Amino acid sequence: VVINQKGIDPNSLDALAREGIVALRRAKRRNMERIVLACGGTAVNSTDDMKPEQLGHAGLFYEHVLGDDKFSFIEECDNPQSVTVLIKGPNKHTLTQIKDAVRDGLRAVKNALEDKTVVAGAGGETYTL
Repeated sequence: VVINQKGIDPNSLDALAREGIVALRRAKRRNMERIVLACGGTAVNSTDDMKPEQLGHAGLFYEHVLGDDKFSFIEECDNPQSVTVLIKGPNKHTLTQIKDAVRDGLRAVKNALEDKTVVAGAGGETYTL
């Protein structure tokens, strides 16, 4: 898979496709940063001086259409340092509630790992009884 922030001309896309290489163009800068964190490797400006150690690794890449949008999924990365959570729901209100709950849960885990302690509560005592 080749991921590019700029455009890729049609002739190059065809040549890559003939070799079985998927090329994504016009990726956003923030997405490129996340892909590097997830897959490893290094973002490069030119293929002229590219070395094998600059390449990242992912076991699975696929595209999936959800509604009117097409999403690219990169999975089975060796040592991911970044992930994306896809949240689906019937309306904006539900999505906002789910997003807040996921953020709160992740923040609680982050705080527990950083503080190396957990404060019992939220029915935890009742559950243990």
